[in-house]
Amino acid sequence: ALSRHGAPHSPWIPELRELLYDEDPNVRNLIVTCLAEAKVEARAKQVGSLAVSRTQTLLRTPDPRIRRGALEAIVNLRDDAREGLLDDVVTSLWDEDKDVR
Repeated sequence: ALSRHGAPHSPWIPELRELLYDEDPNVRNLIVTCLAEAKVEARAKQVGSLAVSRTQTLLRTPDPRIRRGALEAIVNLRDDAREGLLDDVVTSLWDEDKDVR
């Protein structure tokens, strides 16, 4: 499964494959745990970028209630996602609706 990503994207695959077939079960378990954690982290980043995209869409809607709700929702996003919305938050300071500002 890992080989489909290609060597340029994953130069560590030969070493990883070697560790996955190590005789010591502790080594194999450690590698499996690390891979699972990496998958969770990658998924969180993917979800974060989706949240940024959807929030940006909501911040551009004509309804000020939706724009305000989107601004309030930013507080619940991960730090890296909030950073991606900084320009949008600054722009909202000049919103035509006082409740959004």
